[in-house]
Amino acid sequence: MPTIFDRSSFPENCLTHHGTAEFWEELGRTIASFSFLEYSVANADFALSSTHQFKTKEEFEAAYKSWEKILQASLTGGLKQRIALLKAHFNGDDRIPKSVAKGIVCRLKEIVDWRNVLCHGAWLQFNEDGSISRRFFKRDSKGF
Repeated sequence: MPTIFDRSSFPENCLTHHGTAEFWEELGRTIASFSFLEYSVANADFALSSTHQFKTKEEFEAAYKSWEKILQASLTGGLKQRIALLKAHFNGDDRIPKSVAKGIVCRLKEIVDWRNVLCHGAWLQFNEDGSISRRFFKRDSKGF
């Protein structure tokens, strides 16, 4: 099948041919770290929701029926959704001190905006002074 683009005319390492290799490596590692963070938040949510104690069998059965939806949202939702689920599970669990839970949730919420900027930015033009012009494919409520 013929291609629309003549790939041989592209610069070597296109689209990362602008900027330094160190920049692209650090950006890649940063994005990978956010991926690991999302995985860790989902695991924490799973741990909290799967080890809950129930007083009655009926309470357990009702929770079990809704648990699949909770797990699915935790595993497939974005970081904001995962943080909201984690916060809800922290609030319903006396094993975690409220101040610790609040601190974790606050820090995670601070990180979300940076994650969106770094993961959804289009790194298009590097200026001679090292500054970068970016465009974003996704905007959040803070206007990034």
